Amino acid sequence: MKDTMQVDEAEITAAALALTTDVPRPTTAERPLRSGVYAIRLTTQGLLAPFKEGDGGLIYCGMTSDLEVREFDTHFNSDQTGFSTVRRSLGAILKEQLQLVARPRGTGTSKANYTNYCFNLAGEDRLTTWMREHLKVRTWPTRKFEAIEAIIKPRLRPLLNLEGWNPQNSAIRALRKRCADEARLQRQT
Repeated sequence: MKDTMQVDEAEITAAALALTTDVPRPTTAERPLRSGVYAIRLTTQGLLAPFKEGDGGLIYCGMTSDLEVREFDTHFNSDQTGFSTVRRSLGAILKEQLQLVARPRGTGTSKANYTNYCFNLAGEDRLTTWMREHLKVRTWPTRKFEAIEAIIKPRLRPLLNLEGWNPQNSAIRALRKRCADEARLQRQT
């Protein structure tokens, strides 16, 4: 259900600025314990070339009812590629550089086990290490997280949000499909 709360321009602007400010990823003691929006940014621009990240290295914006679980237990966890679109997209882009091998997320025959692929265990660890070294997370706790996310994503245009406004959408989806195909082949062998 979409958040129907009214969001004024000042809060939207404050959230967008907070999400794109250059601050390090919070430590465990600083983890937020509430709902909100978040942004993931590169510490050094150009690391995902030939893809172009957004202003300030922005690569992803999202929302969640639990910022702690979503950011610290899903995206930055080696066991979670199949549950994190950010990890799948980054892995697809960095596949050759990090020597990642895609495999099915689960043991069943469901299409989701291939389209929501993961990587072999050593590859997952290399991806997590790369992410921790090169990414920063910024959060904006708010009860209006759905409404704010819907407004700021098209304004900020993050690289890995594969929406229709993203001109890099099809190229990233093609890399992800390559990984899904590899995962499907892994199941057949």
